[in-house]
Amino acid sequence: MYSLSREEGLNYEEISQRINISPNTVRNHLVKALHTIRIFIEKQGQIPHILLLLYYFHQNNH
Repeated sequence: MYSLSREEGLNYEEISQRINISPNTVRNHLVKALHTIRIFIEKQGQIPHILLLLYYFHQNNH
Protein backbone atom coordinates (compact mmCIF):
# COMPACT_ATOMS: atom_id res chain seq x y z
CA MET A 1 0.00 0.00 0.00
CA TYR A 2 2.78 2.41 0.88
CA SER A 3 4.34 2.13 -2.57
CA LEU A 4 0.95 2.58 -4.25
CA SER A 5 0.47 5.75 -2.27
CA ARG A 6 3.92 7.26 -2.41
CA GLU A 7 5.41 5.90 -5.62
CA GLU A 8 2.32 5.69 -7.82
CA GLY A 9 0.53 8.64 -6.22
CA LEU A 10 -2.77 6.82 -5.70
CA ASN A 11 -5.26 8.12 -3.15
CA TYR A 12 -7.02 5.97 -0.54
CA GLU A 13 -10.01 5.27 -2.79
CA GLU A 14 -7.84 4.23 -5.75
CA ILE A 15 -5.75 1.94 -3.56
CA SER A 16 -8.84 0.42 -1.96
CA GLN A 17 -10.31 -0.39 -5.36
CA ARG A 18 -7.07 -1.87 -6.62
CA ILE A 19 -6.61 -4.25 -3.68
CA ASN A 20 -10.28 -4.67 -2.74
CA ILE A 21 -10.33 -3.30 0.81
CA SER A 22 -12.06 -0.28 2.30
CA PRO A 23 -10.56 3.20 1.98
CA ASN A 24 -10.59 3.47 5.78
CA THR A 25 -8.46 0.32 6.05
CA VAL A 26 -6.02 1.81 3.54
CA ARG A 27 -5.84 5.01 5.60
CA ASN A 28 -5.27 3.10 8.83
CA HIS A 29 -2.45 1.05 7.34
CA LEU A 30 -0.74 4.07 5.82
CA VAL A 31 -0.97 6.02 9.07
CA LYS A 32 0.67 3.10 10.90
CA ALA A 33 3.35 2.75 8.22
CA LEU A 34 4.22 6.45 8.35
CA HIS A 35 4.31 6.36 12.14
CA THR A 36 6.70 3.40 12.05
CA ILE A 37 8.94 5.15 9.54
CA ARG A 38 8.93 8.34 11.61
CA ILE A 39 9.88 6.47 14.79
CA PHE A 40 12.69 4.64 12.99
CA ILE A 41 14.13 7.87 11.58
CA GLU A 42 13.87 9.64 14.94
CA LYS A 43 15.77 6.81 16.62
CA GLN A 44 18.49 7.09 14.01
CA GLY A 45 18.84 10.77 14.86
CA GLN A 46 19.25 11.74 11.23
CA ILE A 47 16.39 14.20 10.77
CA PRO A 48 15.27 16.79 13.33
CA HIS A 49 11.75 16.24 14.62
CA ILE A 50 10.43 19.51 13.18
CA LEU A 51 11.36 18.42 9.64
CA LEU A 52 9.43 15.20 10.13
CA LEU A 53 6.38 17.14 11.26
CA LEU A 54 6.62 19.44 8.25
CA TYR A 55 6.91 16.45 5.92
CA TYR A 56 3.95 14.74 7.59
CA PHE A 57 1.69 17.79 7.28
CA HIS A 58 2.79 18.36 3.70
CA GLN A 59 1.94 14.77 2.74
CA ASN A 60 -1.45 14.84 4.46
CA ASN A 61 -2.54 18.07 2.81
CA HIS A 62 -2.24 16.72 -0.74
